[in-house]
Amino acid sequence: MELARSGSVLGERASPKQVTCRVSSANEPVSRTVVLDIEGTEWSCDCTGRDAVCVHVAAAAIALRQARKAGASLPVAKIEAATVGYRFQRSSAGLVLDRVLVRGGREEPLQTTLSALTSGRIAGPPLMPTAADLEVDVALGSKRHGWFSREVLGPVFDKLDDAADVRLDSETIRLSRERAGVRGKVEDQADGFRLSIEQDPAIVEIFANGVARCGDTLKVVADPPLTGRELDDLRRGLSFGPDRIHELVSEVLPSLRKRIPVDVRTRKLPEVVRLRPRLQLQTEQEGDALSILPSIVYGEPVCARVAGDRLISVGRARCRCATRQRRSASLGSCSRGSPSPPASASCFAEMRRWPSPAGWAPSTPR
Repeated sequence: MELARSGSVLGERASPKQVTCRVSSANEPVSRTVVLDIEGTEWSCDCTGRDAVCVHVAAAAIALRQARKAGASLPVAKIEAATVGYRFQRSSAGLVLDRVLVRGGREEPLQTTLSALTSGRIAGPPLMPTAADLEVDVALGSKRHGWFSREVLGPVFDKLDDAADVRLDSETIRLSRERAGVRGKVEDQADGFRLSIEQDPAIVEIFANGVARCGDTLKVVADPPLTGRELDDLRRGLSFGPDRIHELVSEVLPSLRKRIPVDVRTRKLPEVVRLRPRLQLQTEQEGDALSILPSIVYGEPVCARVAGDRLISVGRARCRCATRQRRSASLGSCSRGSPSPPASASCFAEMRRWPSPAGWAPSTPR
């Protein structure tokens, strides 16, 4: 209540769903960022307090209610303190960063460190820096402004992911901790698929010091976590025919998705499901002999079968083998055979003892 009465709450921005305020107090070097849900059911504060509702949230809620009663959309601090703004400018070498102190609609360059101003070692206007502002102050080191490498800008973008006062030239822009780069794409190719990589289509501008503009957001460009061979192969494009679809779906794509986004541009790619393998016996009469062809299959109806050391998709059904162990009971490898009459009788006697289709069930002889 005391913080609200002292006018230490500054409304930063409002949206239809939430309001963001800064709350400062005399015993803290930084202002706290409070986000209030308009309906009053949720809130957050970047302080380290353990109370369910900290003093900063309470002060922001009271100040917002008072401002709304007075016809204002956001509370205004009684003490006109300066906030920190971030100004990026285009140059031939890439983006250039300047920090400014914003007070009463006016801007002045920040010529020293924020810690020097907040501690009083250097005289300056009253400040309302956030914890992120002070962390950026440390990340930039002794260099106050100018050109910074991607390695320096990465941590800066991480800390300013939700910063309100950021501009590129004269336009308002956002900073994001998300990285920009390449993404994979899967497309139809003949009776199979083609996997390749491309630059993220959201990128509309790339700067020389490793920053990309994606619409109204700036992101640091990250090197894709792929090996040199993977990059070469994916730039050329990899083809997967019908006999390699299982490899694409169950091995290649899951591994790639852990490292980069993948855009699937086809409706034909099988979905990934887990199926138990089962043994299927195809029987045919050849003269007086019985011919038996055992095979390991998945699904009911069958969507995939094992051929040698490969899994072959049947049609466009969705499939994934959970294991590829070949189990063969008494029939040996999956090849057609013609057992003798005594062996046939013994074979079918054993088949009757096999479990239901959930395990290793034979198909009806024909």
